[in-house]
Amino acid sequence: MKKLMTALALLLASLLSAGQTAKEKLAVENALIDEVKLMTTGRSDKNTGDRLYKLARKDSTNDAVFFYIGQYEFAAGNTGSAVKAFEKAHSLDPGNDDYTEMLARIYA
Repeated sequence: MKKLMTALALLLASLLSAGQTAKEKLAVENALIDEVKLMTTGRSDKNTGDRLYKLARKDSTNDAVFFYIGQYEFAAGNTGSAVKAFEKAHSLDPGNDDYTEMLARIYA
């Protein structure tokens, strides 16, 4: 029971990091899911990048937002911006192999 309570407290603390409420973090997650759906179905538009960067400003601790900014920038041929975004994602979650792999591909 004590371990469960500790895990729940850590989860709540991570959700409330950077002064955000759980509701705000969830809104960013949901908006990101919508953007990823558009990107993966070939329906992204000229405003996709702007929306992704807006999400990053709303939650600068969300590694997935930076990963998808990197994906967007890389696809647009903006390698420097892609590297910055992938490096940020990697710094937020150094154990994520997808981030390491994308950086390795770009550096290769």
